[in-house]
Amino acid sequence: MASMRNAFSRAPIREHRKLSIEPAKINLTMHVVYTTINRSTNSVRFMTTRSAVREIINNCLAMRVRIVARSVSAIYEQAMASHDVTVAQVNMLTALGQIGSCAPGKIGEVLQLERSTVSRNLDLLIQKGLVEAVSSDAKGIREVALTAAGNAKIEDVLPDWRAAQKQAGKLLGPDGVRAVHKASESVWNSPF
Repeated sequence: MASMRNAFSRAPIREHRKLSIEPAKINLTMHVVYTTINRSTNSVRFMTTRSAVREIINNCLAMRVRIVARSVSAIYEQAMASHDVTVAQVNMLTALGQIGSCAPGKIGEVLQLERSTVSRNLDLLIQKGLVEAVSSDAKGIREVALTAAGNAKIEDVLPDWRAAQKQAGKLLGPDGVRAVHKASESVWNSPF
C-alpha cells in the first residue's frame, strides 16, 4: 500500500503567494503479475498483468482528469487559503450571488454538487456570516442568501483568484484551457 501511495503522490506545493505547483508524477515501472489457483475448481485466475496496468495508466481518462483537477484545484486552494475559504466555497458564494436567494438544492443543481456537499459548505458559510438562512423550518434550511459580508468576501478574494486563474492557465496551456471550456460545455449547462 505504501508503494502505491508513493507511486501516485504529488510533489509538494510551494509557498502560497507564489501560486506555483508541481504537476503530479506517476511511476510507470510498477510490476503486478500474479495468479491464484483455486484447487477445488482447478481454475486459474490472473489478477492483473503489467500490460493491463500500463494500458490503464497510459490511457485512463478518469485518472488523467482527476490528476489535472487536483493540480488545478491546489492552485486555487493556495490562493484562497489566506481568505479562510476554499475554492468550492467561493464557487458557492459566486453562484449564490448570481442566482440570488434560493433553496440549497438549486445551488447543488447549478454547480452539480451532492446534497451533503452543499449542506456542509453552506453550514460553514453561514457560521462565517457569508451566507444567511432566509427561511427554515423543522426540516432544515429552505432558502439561503448571500450577506453583505459574502459579497465583500467575493471582492476580497478576486485579486488572488485572478492570480490563481493565471497560474492554472499556465499549467494547462492555451490548448488545455480551450479543451476544459469545451469539455465543460458538453456536460454542464451553465444557467448564467
